[in-house]
Amino acid sequence: MRAHPFLLICLNVPIFVQIALQFRFMRGLFVYRLLSIVVNMFSAFFAFFLPLGLFALFMNPSMGITIFIMLCFVLYAWFANRFLRQVIINQETFTKRNKDWLQVNAIVAFLVSVFSICSSAYHITHPASLKDLTDMLTENNIQQSAQLIRNSLIISICISAVFVIHIVWTIVLVRSHKDHIID
Repeated sequence: MRAHPFLLICLNVPIFVQIALQFRFMRGLFVYRLLSIVVNMFSAFFAFFLPLGLFALFMNPSMGITIFIMLCFVLYAWFANRFLRQVIINQETFTKRNKDWLQVNAIVAFLVSVFSICSSAYHITHPASLKDLTDMLTENNIQQSAQLIRNSLIISICISAVFVIHIVWTIVLVRSHKDHIID
């Protein structure tokens, strides 16, 4: 049985004991929660730029795929948090419709993240392609150094890896808690 947080505060229980009690009910999902924080930060970043992207979409229809991908990342984070809160923390049910939304957006986010890892790794390991990229940027009057682009690619690999790990872990959690999913 869980102790209510207000009861713990009234009983003057130290904050670190309250936190420990909350984590005890998380069943060892501390790393998953940390990954969720990173995923939520970048999804919030994408969500912030979605309205701006919609305006750009009207001016340049080729931005549609980028807007779709950003929306999939935002929806994945939303439904993954909802699943975590409803099923794992509160032991409530999760509808099949929400599970489908979670899985469809997870598939798109997974594919884009894997593609991003492969693309960034290719550009890092093949300096000629990185030189072509910096030459193309220099032609367009963008003065960027190769090291800055290389660092951006490394950051892209790290963020994409966090998304891949989080997505795989979420799918495993969804399958292991299938008894909480109702029609």
